[in-house]
Amino acid sequence: MKELGFKQLKSEARIFQYGKVRTNIVVGVVYVNDTFFCGPDKILLNKIKTRFMKKWEYRDLGNLSEFLQICIVRHDHKILIDQTNYLIKILQCFQMENA
Repeated sequence: MKELGFKQLKSEARIFQYGKVRTNIVVGVVYVNDTFFCGPDKILLNKIKTRFMKKWEYRDLGNLSEFLQICIVRHDHKILIDQTNYLIKILQCFQMENA
């Protein structure tokens, strides 16, 4: 990621930032062999993804709807994240163990 111009956040090793200006920023999140990119500028975002795909084996799966059991929903100009399904699975496992 550093080769592409990203800087790793000090607070979270899996999150990388490209650019500094609010409208000219791309955030990359890497977890094992899964990566996603987000940012307000679609042209810059596609440019970064193209450069990334040339360097590493990567498939663009389109708009992200789930990542690490976090449901991601776009509504108007907002992005909502929800872990309800993950919580339900945890509670069901807990109930089965204590039945």
